[in-house]
Amino acid sequence: MPMVLLLGLAYGGLMLVALAFVLGLTALSNYSNTFALLNDNSILTMRALSERVEAHMRPGEEAVREIAALFADGSLSLDTQKDRTSVAAGVLATSDVFDALVFYDRDFRYDGMYRDRDDRLHPIDTNDVDQPDVRTALERLNPEEKSFWGTPVFVENDSFINVGAPLVENGVITGYLVAAVSTAMLSEAVRDAAEDGGGTNFILYGPDAVFAHSRGRALGLQEKLGTDETVVPLAEAGDEVLARIADRQLFDNFAKAKAAGVEVGEVELADGRTFVVMTREMRQFGSVPWIVGRYQPQEEVIAEIRRLYGSIAIGMLSIAVAVVIAVLIARRIARSLDRLHAVAGHIERFEIDEAPELPRSRIAELDDVSTAVNGMLSALKAFAVYVPRSLVRRLVRLGFQEATRLHERQGTILFTDIIGFTALSETMSAEEVAGLLNEHFSLIVRCVEDQQGTVDKFMGDGLMAVWVGDDAEEGAACAARAAIAMAECVGREAAKARAAGTPPLRIRIGLHFGPVIVGNLGAADRVNYTIIGDTVNVASRLEALGKSVAPDEDAVILASAEAVEALTNVDPTVRWADVGTTVLRGRSGAVDVRRILPPDTGAPPGAMAAE
Repeated sequence: MPMVLLLGLAYGGLMLVALAFVLGLTALSNYSNTFALLNDNSILTMRALSERVEAHMRPGEEAVREIAALFADGSLSLDTQKDRTSVAAGVLATSDVFDALVFYDRDFRYDGMYRDRDDRLHPIDTNDVDQPDVRTALERLNPEEKSFWGTPVFVENDSFINVGAPLVENGVITGYLVAAVSTAMLSEAVRDAAEDGGGTNFILYGPDAVFAHSRGRALGLQEKLGTDETVVPLAEAGDEVLARIADRQLFDNFAKAKAAGVEVGEVELADGRTFVVMTREMRQFGSVPWIVGRYQPQEEVIAEIRRLYGSIAIGMLSIAVAVVIAVLIARRIARSLDRLHAVAGHIERFEIDEAPELPRSRIAELDDVSTAVNGMLSALKAFAVYVPRSLVRRLVRLGFQEATRLHERQGTILFTDIIGFTALSETMSAEEVAGLLNEHFSLIVRCVEDQQGTVDKFMGDGLMAVWVGDDAEEGAACAARAAIAMAECVGREAAKARAAGTPPLRIRIGLHFGPVIVGNLGAADRVNYTIIGDTVNVASRLEALGKSVAPDEDAVILASAEAVEALTNVDPTVRWADVGTTVLRGRSGAVDVRRILPPDTGAPPGAMAAE
């Protein structure tokens, strides 16, 4: 799994779970609190509106009860029309919440006072309007009843809600007293409540009709009333919301409000506008229930809900930002680890020159790792100066035990030596000798490494290089190409030295192909990975033989017949000359010696006569 994905899932997942848990608790709490507040607000709103209506209706009921009580105990005389008119005028003058006070006798003749729209009091002309509904209600009363609420009655262009009480003398009903509240005045009352709390207030008479509305004047409700229609059907009221109120969708989250008798729902109009409607029943004003209510545009009512959703959205955005930040941090960490992985790959392949130095990191642990790896690189670069890189790569590839185990292989051995270096070094200081050798070895070592060879060791002014691999003949060809490249380099440097008037360096090279023993040799606590065998000795003797074969050449390359045969199987273009059969010093058997010629001699490929 990629590090970015792993860290992103780990850090991002932890942040997501933590923030989601906190957000969930917060959202749940806010959700509960928000709807609790909305429930409480709905209850308080409807309670306030109901109390406003009740406060408008109760004074009329209290007035008729008080007058009936005074009459019953003889404290008040209502025998003459003058007495009745005086009492009615006094009561209406002290209270502006009801509009008429009417006295009925046993024959249902009536008189009293009423208030007009200009707040002036007028006497009621006896029997100028027949009121069968009132008469029917009064006839049902008995002496023990304190008061009653009747149905709306239409009188002089307005409907009135009536509250009445029996006038009892010596246990016998001798008349009736009725207080009337006009629907116009009720509309004014709910309008005042709407101005206090906003929205549109209304009072329904049962579920299908309206008799008070905060916009009653604008809707022309009074003009729609009549003797046959004391209340206005909802379909004729001119209010689109009330016309659809029967189809409103009740909200599920207002259980508390519902338990308090308040219903909250929404009404959607044809033009897409949505209104929230709150209603509450009032059954204390007669047999037909009143429904007080308020509606407002949805945007005004659910502002709290929108804030709740806004807070949830902000929380979700915070989670997304946190996850993104976690991923970015993970990518930053992964980028450092990717660089570390790349450097580790170079180290694994012992490509230490290609491995870049790791930059410092703001993360302490990564900075420690970078510092340690950079230190390791510096150490490896120093180590690589003393140990052949091909050996290290082999150790890395095969493992130490397998790579260093002694075994016999076919290989090519190459020896070099500088002609006359001992005499030359007598005229130079130690620093000059070291500088000259380092420059010389830099040239010929590069030739070896360019041909995938390994410098086994340096021996004074010479070196030993080996080619031991799976393809032994290819190794021989590589060794020959490396020797030819050495000869060319030495020749160019010798020409420069002569031009500068300094002594040139000249070189002898010996090559032999054959079986060798490869592996660790030495004591238990210190070993050396090297190559031994007769092939090594022959290569060394061939290098020394170059002194007598071509003593005046800048470079001479001598190889055994076995080495030439192996390399020509791979590269037949190599030029060589037969030197002859020679018994090498320290060795009993004779060796067929060949001289490998540089490609620019003009000689044809293959064997040539020895000079």
